[in-house]
Amino acid sequence: MHLLPLAMSSPLVFDAVAAAAYRRLVYYGNPKFAARAEHYKSSVIRGLITSARKFVQYIVLSRAVPPAARWHGQLQGACFACGIADTAPNPNHAVNGHGTTKPHCRKVDVTIIGGVFAGYYLLHKLRKQNLSAVIIEAASGLGGVWRWNCYPGARVYTPVPLYEYSMEEVWRTWNWTERLPTAPELQKVPGLSIAIINQDDVKSTAYGLASIEDEVPCTADTLFDIASSSKSLTAAAIALLADDDNFPELQYDSIMSELLQDDFVLPDDSYTRCVTLDDLLGHRTGMAGHDDSYMGVRAAQPDDARSITRNLRNLAHAAPPRSRYIYCNMMYTVLTHLIEVKTGQNFSDFLQQRIFDPLDMNSSSLQPDGARTKGHGDRLAKGHIWDKQASSYREIKAENSPEGQGAGSIVSSATDFIKFIKALINHEGPINNDVYQGLTQSRSERDPNHRQRKANISRLFYTSGMEYYLLQGHAVFGHSGDIAGFGSRFIFVPDFKFGAVILGNSSGTNSVAAQLFRGFTNEAMGDQQLEGQIPKKRRDMKNEHKQAHPGIQPINGTQGHPNGKAENNKRSKDEIKIDEVHQKAHKAAQEQDAPLTAHTGDYWSPGYYNLRVEIKDNRLFIDATDRSLGFTATLERQRDQTMYNALVRDYYAVGDEVLTTKFVFENGRVVKMGIDLEPLVNDLIWFDKVETPYETEN
Repeated sequence: MHLLPLAMSSPLVFDAVAAAAYRRLVYYGNPKFAARAEHYKSSVIRGLITSARKFVQYIVLSRAVPPAARWHGQLQGACFACGIADTAPNPNHAVNGHGTTKPHCRKVDVTIIGGVFAGYYLLHKLRKQNLSAVIIEAASGLGGVWRWNCYPGARVYTPVPLYEYSMEEVWRTWNWTERLPTAPELQKVPGLSIAIINQDDVKSTAYGLASIEDEVPCTADTLFDIASSSKSLTAAAIALLADDDNFPELQYDSIMSELLQDDFVLPDDSYTRCVTLDDLLGHRTGMAGHDDSYMGVRAAQPDDARSITRNLRNLAHAAPPRSRYIYCNMMYTVLTHLIEVKTGQNFSDFLQQRIFDPLDMNSSSLQPDGARTKGHGDRLAKGHIWDKQASSYREIKAENSPEGQGAGSIVSSATDFIKFIKALINHEGPINNDVYQGLTQSRSERDPNHRQRKANISRLFYTSGMEYYLLQGHAVFGHSGDIAGFGSRFIFVPDFKFGAVILGNSSGTNSVAAQLFRGFTNEAMGDQQLEGQIPKKRRDMKNEHKQAHPGIQPINGTQGHPNGKAENNKRSKDEIKIDEVHQKAHKAAQEQDAPLTAHTGDYWSPGYYNLRVEIKDNRLFIDATDRSLGFTATLERQRDQTMYNALVRDYYAVGDEVLTTKFVFENGRVVKMGIDLEPLVNDLIWFDKVETPYETEN
């Protein structure tokens, strides 16, 4: 705490000081105050203004300073009267009242200590009142010491109005690297690769490390698992077949069960007979995600595209087809099975021949092993998972996921993927006009999330492997991907021939990308002249769909799963506090009638295969790490011997989520177990207790 004498000659000073103190109280103190900010705002500011008018001779300032420098050190080398800095301390310069002022010093009405938000706003208001004022700041440049301590290189750390300069004339001319952090590690993203196309000009850059342990720098050519951004390439593959005269039977309105007669079977026969190729592309089949149903490479019998397709008959629908948007990864894997059946090629070869080679995407491949086969193994980024308890990263290798091909599993670099975006913008190579129209036709609609609404996105549509929304009347297309250790996001704005892709090696990538993309699009749309015609009114998506596909009834609802997050679907449930679960479990354990051994054994579900319940540390335990999204579950008893809560941790021992679990007894023996593995079906996933686990079908 430091008391600095300061003469005040305008009531505006009191208001600015009060506002600054209020922000410090609410946002720099205990975070719980933020939720009550509006409640306290008026009374706090009134009190501060009253206090300031009583004690006009002092301002109380409290600021965090670097360990190596205290208050005197921060001012060292700067003229206290005019703020002109010296390169080294000068005993003849006025510092904290010591020494004498140089000839350039002058008298001012107000001296402001600290060149951050409140300081610059106060300077702005004072000068509008024709008062002279200067700012004293140890750091050079806008943002001050706070900027260099917290967000090196960034003048503003967020593009939302919560905490940035309110004077547009200050930041309008800044480029995006000045508005936002240039230190991605502060956002818990070890490495970040970025590529941008503006008209035909392509630029790329990178930050941080591809591997922290090995200290490998991240470059624009570093390879990442792009997760669900892969869906755009799967959709492009389907669009190429739909445009190919060699496959006349494969059209967007084709019935899937006619294209894959024995393989594509849904639990309801009426659904089997009506679901189309378009429905799969637009996430409107009504099938829930069921992401815990497919078996990964750690399983004794891993799934592939064919077995994923054939297992659909064993999985419950969440809604009738075309009644609502429900994000479903499996259906994009089914699309790759369709490609393989119709072309006789494996999906990897098809991508290489029809997309990667024509677009000179020499670094892209299906699966990490595909990159290694091409000799690119040394360019693969390591995934990073933040361990909150250890305050450090856990590093993981990118794994093959044949059960997830098409929904994800494509490996690419920023410099490679931007070529695909360029082809979409310019209709180049294999992306002709018909292919482009097939990719960008809207197929379903979902509600924007909170952040999207704050960004003035009122309606959000899914096309084919991409989302679509209007920004200032202009179409913006893109997709994101998020899996353990990796993240990706891309966008393009056709009207401005602008596009960008951001790839990173942690799940924090998408948060950073969302912030950067807002800056990118604002700059691109603000600085260029529109070549095409600005839409006069909102597009009628449902009418467009009817005209394009007259035989298919469009959806009539708008709800579903957030983009790219269905990869971790079971983690999206309403949380129950872990400590409450433990308390109930302790009480229930004292009332246990049946022994724990009564619950142990193998449990079988046709759609979810085998789960084995064991005893570990005197509690029931399930090891399901053989799943694609592997997890373990510790069962805590909640009521009698039937009701439990499964405390779920993923394969990398991250997070604790709670899933309702129920055991059914008949004649004193357990015969069934139900677990809430898929919330959208409004029922538990039921497993029959069996003596010997069945063989899975592949």
